[in-house]
Amino acid sequence: QEIWHDAIANLAELYFANPEDDSLQEAWTNLLESVGLAGVAQKPFVSSELVVSED
Repeated sequence: QEIWHDAIANLAELYFANPEDDSLQEAWTNLLESVGLAGVAQKPFVSSELVVSED
């Protein structure tokens, strides 16, 4: 489970910082589709702060 959280957090951070990057958009969509969340992949980001674990 930690790998999933790390993957989505890292990709979300990159994608949020570069929303016009087609390769990041494709990676984001592919990651979410791979776990049955295709509908979420098409939703826009909202401004928020990502909290990184200190583990």
